[in-house]
Amino acid sequence: MKFYHHILRASWVFLATGMVMAMANGEGIPIASCDDLQNKIANDMNGHYYLTQNIDCSNKEFTPIGAKGIAFLGQLDGGIYDLEGNYTGENYTVSNLYIAADKDNDDAHRALFWQLGSHSSPSPALIKNINFTAAEVLSVDLYHRALIAAQAESAQISNIHVDGLRVWTQGKQDLGYAGGIVAYAHNIDIYNVHIKNVEIQKNLIAGGLIGMTMPGTVIEKSSVVGLNSGGAECDAYYMAHYNCAFGGLIGHIHDQDKLKPEDNVTIKESSAEGRIDTRDNIGGLVGFIEPFVEVQIKNSYANVRLVPTCKDECEYAGGLIGRADIEQDNYPVKLEYVYALGEVKPNADRNARAIIGHKGQQGSTRVQGSASYFNTQTVKKNHSGDKISQSLNTATMQDADGAEFANWDRSIWEFVDGKYPALIAHKQ
Repeated sequence: MKFYHHILRASWVFLATGMVMAMANGEGIPIASCDDLQNKIANDMNGHYYLTQNIDCSNKEFTPIGAKGIAFLGQLDGGIYDLEGNYTGENYTVSNLYIAADKDNDDAHRALFWQLGSHSSPSPALIKNINFTAAEVLSVDLYHRALIAAQAESAQISNIHVDGLRVWTQGKQDLGYAGGIVAYAHNIDIYNVHIKNVEIQKNLIAGGLIGMTMPGTVIEKSSVVGLNSGGAECDAYYMAHYNCAFGGLIGHIHDQDKLKPEDNVTIKESSAEGRIDTRDNIGGLVGFIEPFVEVQIKNSYANVRLVPTCKDECEYAGGLIGRADIEQDNYPVKLEYVYALGEVKPNADRNARAIIGHKGQQGSTRVQGSASYFNTQTVKKNHSGDKISQSLNTATMQDADGAEFANWDRSIWEFVDGKYPALIAHKQ
């Protein structure tokens, strides 16, 4: 983990502990209704807020908290605490949140928060311990959309559980970014965030958790299950200008605007399951990786069926990564203890691989790591797209005592005969 993130995480621990004590002493600002959520936070974008009960937002069109240039820099906690201020492990739930489109607003990004966090803030914004059910986010063309934040930078989102989410646009297709949690991210941490039954439609760049991220983002112990996604038809014009992409966790990893030269993107102990129906640069975990950023994927897997919708030759599809433009040795893609299961089904077989659909002219030698596997029976491809990944059959991948998994960490993975390796963090 980068030094930058060590500093941030130390701050988050301190801030979170302080917030718990503040709540126990009645010093936080209570949120008891959907109106409170809409109005109280907007009055003080630096405040510390906590939910006091489950909140039902039925029959209300919610508008994003904040606006362009007005970021939420405080903390929102939905955790249930005992009288001594100890977190019980249970969360309050926000249900039926409907964030409607706004055709008349020039800054019509759509999410719970317009912007979460800021690089200029001395401490990160914090959203934690909240359950969401039956949420819907709608926007018009050109604007970002996600459940938690349209834009997020220097922020932590942790212990969020979502059951039932629809993210879509009213237009035929959209140039904004779309994500289950964040649309556009820069130096954020997503920790223990789980979404199930999520639909993301009509977006040219989208991901199950994050649509687009700049370097410095970490996704850890998180998952997307039941992903049902379809993008707009990404024709040659959009491919040339916008690099359409869709990934089970992240749509597009950009390589610009690093806060520090060593900033990279890390995915660990995370997974995606479902189906992606769109045209180009689609991957089980990541859609598209730009050249000058290191990406590490460790102890993770994808079981995402990739079904490009193009009528002629498609671009790229991969069981873990759709496209990785790896061009320099110091910006590799690192894969360790990962596997892919989902069928990769493009029209043009040469553009589809079991692990990485496309990896640049010299990319094969710049994919590093070990213990990267794919099930050739379920993926239905024989080529990984790199020089480190190996094909296995179902019986071997479901052998709890198999030699292929002998070095996998049993504190992270659970092995049961007749089942694929499972992440322990997802069961807790």
